[in-house]
Amino acid sequence: MGRTPSKRIDLGLAILSTRPRKPRTLEEIAAFCDCHNTAISRIERAALAKLRARLAGIRADLHP
Repeated sequence: MGRTPSKRIDLGLAILSTRPRKPRTLEEIAAFCDCHNTAISRIERAALAKLRARLAGIRADLHP
């Protein structure tokens, strides 16, 4: 039985993150993860939102 889409995406992104040789396009990442571009876009937006939230927390700690 094949992997579920989220498992394939997780595995694909994990493999890509261990090989940061060159910037990759959205289409290349989606093809590597065997998913649609929209799934990768959602992951990217969620990751950026988490990063912004963490940065906001750090800024608040540094400049109370």
